[in-house]
Amino acid sequence: MGSVELAERQPNTLGPLDTPIRSVAARALWVPFRKPIVTPNYQISGIDTIVVRVVDADGATGYGYLWCVLESQVPVLIEALRCLARCVRDASPASIGAVHARLRNDVNFLGLKGVGVFALSALDMAVHDLRCRRLGLSLGKLLGRVRDRVPVYWSGLMLTENDDDLVREAEELVSRGFRACKIRVGRNSIEEDARRIALIREHTPANMTLMLDAVQYYTPQEALRACRRFAEFSPHWLEEPVVHNDYAALRHIVSKAQVPIAGGENEYLPEGFRELLDTGLDYLLVDLERVGGITGWLETASLTATGVTVMTPHVYPHVCVQLGSASQARETWVEYMPWWDELMTYELTVDDGQMVVPDIAGIGIDPDPQSLDRFARHEWQSL
Repeated sequence: MGSVELAERQPNTLGPLDTPIRSVAARALWVPFRKPIVTPNYQISGIDTIVVRVVDADGATGYGYLWCVLESQVPVLIEALRCLARCVRDASPASIGAVHARLRNDVNFLGLKGVGVFALSALDMAVHDLRCRRLGLSLGKLLGRVRDRVPVYWSGLMLTENDDDLVREAEELVSRGFRACKIRVGRNSIEEDARRIALIREHTPANMTLMLDAVQYYTPQEALRACRRFAEFSPHWLEEPVVHNDYAALRHIVSKAQVPIAGGENEYLPEGFRELLDTGLDYLLVDLERVGGITGWLETASLTATGVTVMTPHVYPHVCVQLGSASQARETWVEYMPWWDELMTYELTVDDGQMVVPDIAGIGIDPDPQSLDRFARHEWQSL
C-alpha cells in the first residue's frame, strides 16, 4: 500500500465535465488471502479482481472494479466489458444518465442478469469516478454527505475456521475497533452453528452486534429451525437463509422468523429488487457489481426510501463508506472485508465501531500503481 499523502497521490483534475472519454481499459489482478476461504461451492485462496479504467481527452482518469471467485470467470467478464466499452468511449461524465441508458440498452439483448450487468456496473462506476475527480469531490460529498462516520461490521469468521481460529479472529476484530461482526453459519448442524455463535459471544464485548450469514445453505424448514435456535443470541439479521431467488420460501420465513432476515446481494438491477422487497425482508443487501453501479444503487435506494426494509451495501467497502455517508436510510452499514486494502493508496480507518469517511476525490477507488503491477495477471488491455 502506498504511503504518500493524499494530496500528493491525487493530482488536481478539476476541469470540464464534458471532456470526452478517449480510452477504456481493463486489467486482471489476483490478490491472495492470508488464509484460504472454503465455502460449500468454492475453495478460494485469493480474489480475482478486474480494474476498469477510463481516461478522457485531458488525461483525467476514473476507475471501477469487478470481483469474482474463479480465474476462469475473468476472461468472460473482460469480454463483456469489451462488448460494452463503445457505450462509454467518446461520452463524458456530464452525460452519465445517457451513458447508463446506452449501457442498459446494449445489455438488454444479452439479458438483464449475469455478466453483462457486471460489466455495465463497472463502467458506470468508472464514469462516476471520473465525474467526481473532475469536480474535485468525494462521492459522499457529491451526493450530499450527512455523516463523517458510518457503522461498520467485520465480515469473516468463516465456516472452515476451527475454534482457536474463531477466537483469535474475534479478539483481533475487537482490538481493531470493530463493534459488529458477521459470522457464517451452515455447518453440519444447527446446534454446531449455535455453539460457534456462542463461542464468538464469549470472546467479544456484551454489546457486540452479530450478523449471521447462511450463504443460501438451509432448506426452508431448516431456516425456520435456525431462526428459533439463534434467537437467544439476538442477531441483528440472518442473511440469505435459503436460495436467494426462492421468493415464496423467503416470504414464508420472513413472516415466521424470530430474527430479522436479510438478502439481496445476488439480485440484479433495481427492478430485480421489487419482487425481493415484496417478501417483506428486513434488510436489503445491495451489491454494486450486480445493481448497476452507482446509478443502479441510487435508483434502488429510491425504492426503499419510504418502506420498512433497510437498504445497506454488500462488500465494496472503499466505495460503500462514501455511499453510506450520504444515505438517508434510518440505518446503514459498511461491510468490511480486507480483500482490496492492498490495492489502494490509502487506508480505511475504524474507530469504536465506525468507519471514518475518507475525504478523497472520486468514488473511493484509488489504485496504487505498484500494487496493480504486483498483483497483475497481465498488462492493461484496451477495450
